[in-house]
Amino acid sequence: MALVIGFVVTGGAVDALANPAVFEKDFVELKTPEGVQIKEVSIDNRLGDVTVQGHDLPYISIQSFKRADDHEALERLVVSLTPDASGHVRVTTSLRAGDELRPLRSGSVAVNLLVLVPRQAAVRAQLWNGVLDVSKVDNGASLRVDSGHIKVENVSGLVTSHIRRGDQLFAQLFGDLEAQGIEGKLNMDGVRGKLLRASLVRGSIVGRNINSRDMEVRNVLGDIDLEAQFVPGGKYLIVSRRGNVSVRFRGQAVVTMTLSAPRVVVDDSLSPKKFGQSRWRAHFGMRQSESGRRVRPAQLEVRSSSGSVAVKHF
Repeated sequence: MALVIGFVVTGGAVDALANPAVFEKDFVELKTPEGVQIKEVSIDNRLGDVTVQGHDLPYISIQSFKRADDHEALERLVVSLTPDASGHVRVTTSLRAGDELRPLRSGSVAVNLLVLVPRQAAVRAQLWNGVLDVSKVDNGASLRVDSGHIKVENVSGLVTSHIRRGDQLFAQLFGDLEAQGIEGKLNMDGVRGKLLRASLVRGSIVGRNINSRDMEVRNVLGDIDLEAQFVPGGKYLIVSRRGNVSVRFRGQAVVTMTLSAPRVVVDDSLSPKKFGQSRWRAHFGMRQSESGRRVRPAQLEVRSSSGSVAVKHF
C-alpha cells in the first residue's frame, strides 16, 4: 500500500475459511490532514465488483472482499490505496506473481470493493467483468465496464458511461448524462439535466421521467421507448435504424415534429400531416401565448429506417 506522508490509514482484517474457497475481508480508512480535501477518487478493479457510495464524512473508507481457492492465492490479491497532496486518491487491485508463477484457473480469484467517498468528490471507476454501482455522490462520475452492469442512482453532476456488453441503469440523476453501450439494455428513470446523450449498437433503450433540454438517443439494432417532458426551445433527436420507436411526452410546451418511418402512428391531437410515403410532420400546442407573444417551440425529430414510429401526448 502506497501512502503519502501526512495521511492517516487505519484498518484491520478478518480471515474466514470455507470449502473449497478461502475468503478475507479487509477494512481501511484514509483520513487527510487538515486543509486537504479529497477532490477525486479513481478506482480500477479488474478482479471483481465495485460499489461506490457518497457519505458526509471527509475521508475514504474501503471494504474489500477477497476470494481464492487457497491461502497462497489469497495472499497474492492486493488492494492498493495511493493518495496525493492535490486531493486525488487512486484505488487499484492486482494479482501479485507467486513464487513459482503458478497459474490460476479462470474465475478462481475475486476482489469486490465497497468504497465510501466524500459526496463532493468526483468519481472515476472502471472494471473488467462485474457490477459497477455508484450512488449518493454530488460531483458526477466517469464509468467504464467491459462486461457486466452499470448502476447509477441518486447522483448529481455529469455522468459518462461506456460498456461493451451488459445493462445500464440511471435513476434519479440530477445532471447531464452521456451513456454509451455496444450490447445490452439501457434504462433511465428520472434523468434531469440540460444534456442527455444515449446510444447503443444492439439492445433496447427505455426512458421514464426524462426532463432535458438537449436530448439525442440513438439505437442501431433495437427499440427505443421514451417518456419525457419537453421544454420550450429544446432539441430532441430519437433514431433507431432497425427498431421501433415510441415517444410519449407531457407538458404544455409547443412542439414541432418531423417523423420518418415505414409506419407512423400519431395522435390526431398532434395535427399530423403526411409528406411523401413515410414522412410526417406534426405540431402540438399554441404558437402564440394569450398575450400574443410567439412561443418558442421544442423541436422533435424521430426516425426509424425499418421499424415503426409512434408519438403521443399524455
